[in-house]
Amino acid sequence: MARSYRFFVTDVKDFEGNVTLSGNVEPEVVEQLGKVLRAKVGDEVVLLPVGGVDGGGVEGRAARFEYVYEIASAHKKGVELTYVKKVENQNELNFGLELVVCLPNKPDKLSLILQKAVELGATRLVLVNGDFSQMKHGLREDRLVKIVKEAAEQAERATVPEVVIGGDLRDFVGDAPGGLLVAMERADNKSLPEVLKSVDAHVPISILIGPEGGFSDEEKALIEALGLTCFSLGKRVLRMETAAIVSLGMTALMR
Repeated sequence: MARSYRFFVTDVKDFEGNVTLSGNVEPEVVEQLGKVLRAKVGDEVVLLPVGGVDGGGVEGRAARFEYVYEIASAHKKGVELTYVKKVENQNELNFGLELVVCLPNKPDKLSLILQKAVELGATRLVLVNGDFSQMKHGLREDRLVKIVKEAAEQAERATVPEVVIGGDLRDFVGDAPGGLLVAMERADNKSLPEVLKSVDAHVPISILIGPEGGFSDEEKALIEALGLTCFSLGKRVLRMETAAIVSLGMTALMR
């Protein structure tokens, strides 16, 4: 039985024709297909240009396409792909969904949040330092981008979400648009579904999740002073990764 693989690529220029991948053209894909996955002749490969390809309006967004090929030959130094067809990918949300998350205490937790955010349709991921953030390891932007790219491939997304290292939380919220929605624990706020009902269906949504321990008193005061909309996820205090997943899941399903 033929297997199917998906890759976002940057080196391929002409997608509507046969493609040769080599040490100079998508070497990481060649390594995956030829060495790691041991792909065989007849297996299916789907290539997607990073960022998607515009092709006219579809449900409020530009159409994005993926390109389907069949492996003609595969070895450690190169892969020959035979062009099959061009398919419109309709797996993206029809509105922008940004997750702004304070850095957690462990890299593994950050990886989990990024992966799940991509699976749930987030279009932009912003990492900020909160007063209670305890990340002890430096952020490797290339590693973060790789995590997001692989999650987008697994989720059959049409695009790779942008990853932004946004600096200090206080600076970020000071410049943030009024549409930023803040998950606030231990507060008598409207639920997220109630808040979303009052937001126009096609307006981009930005959700802010605090670190372990929540927001400091100073951060809460700033959020209140700026008039940002806060919402509740229920009476129980959730782990930050749970709050991020629940918030994005609710928003993606309700819009």
